[in-house]
Amino acid sequence: MKKTMLALLSVSVLFLLYGCSSSETKACEAAQQAATDYLNEAKAAGDKLDTVSDGTITTENSKEVNDLLQAMNDLTLKSYKVIVNNQSCFTPQEVVEAQTNLGD
Repeated sequence: MKKTMLALLSVSVLFLLYGCSSSETKACEAAQQAATDYLNEAKAAGDKLDTVSDGTITTENSKEVNDLLQAMNDLTLKSYKVIVNNQSCFTPQEVVEAQTNLGD
């Protein structure tokens, strides 16, 4: 009887551990995807900035240039915050870089 209970308990623990590691893996995948998405959006804003300004800020494009620069900054900071808040999902280098850019 004790062996049966021990076996059932062992199997239950294994299922729990598998469930935790699986949910942790999903959480890390979501964090990595979010960080990548924010950086891709920042890059898209940068590409649009290149098109809008063509390297020159004029009175006609200054508001749009400013808005795009702000969007790039905000999106990049969001990416860094995802990394800092999910450190176990990223390399130590990525974490340090994000912390440094956030001023932490």
